[in-house]
Amino acid sequence: MPGLPIRLSPESPEAAGPSSGRPSDLARVVAAGSGSVKGSGSGGSSTPRVPPADLPTLPIPGERLESFEIHEPIGAGGMGAVFLATDTRLDRQVALKVLPPEQSLDPETVQRFYHEGRAAARLDHENIARVFTIGHDRGLHFIAFEYVEGTTLRQRVEQRGPLAPAEAVDISLQITDALIHSSSRGVVHRDIKPSNIIVTPRGRAKLVDMGLARRFERGKSDHGLTQSGMTLGTFDYISPEQARDPRNVDIRSDLYSLGCTMYHMLTGRPPFPDGTVLQKLIQHQEEPAPDVRGLNPAVPAPLAAIILRLMAKDRDRRFQSPEQLREELAIVARSLGVDPGSTPAVAVRQPGMLAWERHLVWGLPAIALALIVAGLFLWGPPPEPSLR
Repeated sequence: MPGLPIRLSPESPEAAGPSSGRPSDLARVVAAGSGSVKGSGSGGSSTPRVPPADLPTLPIPGERLESFEIHEPIGAGGMGAVFLATDTRLDRQVALKVLPPEQSLDPETVQRFYHEGRAAARLDHENIARVFTIGHDRGLHFIAFEYVEGTTLRQRVEQRGPLAPAEAVDISLQITDALIHSSSRGVVHRDIKPSNIIVTPRGRAKLVDMGLARRFERGKSDHGLTQSGMTLGTFDYISPEQARDPRNVDIRSDLYSLGCTMYHMLTGRPPFPDGTVLQKLIQHQEEPAPDVRGLNPAVPAPLAAIILRLMAKDRDRRFQSPEQLREELAIVARSLGVDPGSTPAVAVRQPGMLAWERHLVWGLPAIALALIVAGLFLWGPPPEPSLR
């Protein structure tokens, strides 16, 4: 079966090409947390739960879950193991994400897992891996995602070194388009990172693993799906506000993580690569974002400025929408000879209009009024009708 292998790493790559890891290896990675930061919630306990003897086990190649025939493990995430599978009803390959059996004992975790599926199912974009269905069988809960054949950004950088600025901008534009779409549907990803972006052989960048995604509606609760005191995300790319309170995030948190991902693309490492988990979280909170050109002088100054703005500690100082980011990236793209393409959402430029466009909105009516006044002044009032 064609496809590039995914290596199980501490950064938990998601659905992509097949892996040679054994199911037991995959289960161990999931149990270890896969590099995501998860503190205990307010209801957590330090005593490990003893699973019942009849607890179901993760599927192995050749077995089925509902209509899905399992082939091999291809990745692991903080909330599930991912298998390459075939949907026997529609005869197509899928990435089947299965909630680990131990986690199925927690009703809140199961609810969050289904919430993930429903949030991701709201999205339909060429730069986002689509959700086909959710369900359960044999005591196991699963989500069937679009199978994306390709290589994660993390792998590309590990194999080839830092990306050229033109390639990095092209990929960043595609992921920005994905965020424009997800933001328009009220969905925040909350785990943008190199291993959650897959590049297909044709150069299409796909955002995968909506494992931490949730609908974001201002003034409304997330119904307790994110516990108080729990930090969710991958600490090399997590925004300061998400580290403090994962319930208090919006699209600007995804933009921060995209900035960290762009930094990784261009330098071969995350912005704060050294230290313990706690030290890295403090660095994201307090230390100034490093200039990407300190490690890669080939990065154009305007691109470096975009990355610094994306990684601003204060989210009010970042780009306030992915549409604004796209406008700036498009300018850099053209200077590098990259076609920035277009996205329907960019046509509605409300918060991110260019200066001349904003002036045009009020300028045209003003010009028309000035012409009317000038005409009245030059030609005077019309003659009064004669009474004869």
